[in-house]
Amino acid sequence: MDISGAIDMAQGFANRNVEAAKLSATISQVKKHMDLQQSIVAKLLASLPDVSPEGVGGNIDIKA
Repeated sequence: MDISGAIDMAQGFANRNVEAAKLSATISQVKKHMDLQQSIVAKLLASLPDVSPEGVGGNIDIKA
């Protein structure tokens, strides 16, 4: 393998690492956003008089 090939390979690995870091950061932000949404919905449902707080926090099936 010549030097140019080795440099290209190293750049490919570096690009993959950057893309993996971007993906990881995006997933982390999405998870935080989803956790916030779940918390808000749980608090809203728990504040309603006809909703038991014990049933809040799992999967909620709301149909309009």
